[in-house]
Amino acid sequence: MRSLFSCLLLFIAAAVAAQSKLISGKITDKGGAPVQGASIQVQGTKTGTTSDLEGNFKISASIGDKLIVTAINFAVAVVTIGDQTTIA
Repeated sequence: MRSLFSCLLLFIAAAVAAQSKLISGKITDKGGAPVQGASIQVQGTKTGTTSDLEGNFKISASIGDKLIVTAINFAVAVVTIGDQTTIA
């Protein structure tokens, strides 16, 4: 019974760790101007969004996920999600 309980606790801990959270951010160029229409995707998934007219976006991701940010005429950026809920 004890090993089953330990396995259940381990499963619950893994499920909690894998839960996603809402991440918000703003895509800007080197001069600080907003980048409209940038693509933001969680690497290895179909989850993605685009930045609005002011460069703002919201996406659901988990700690450890990598966000791939692409936009025409800009280098690809990769951001690893940690404890933060806002990316600037």
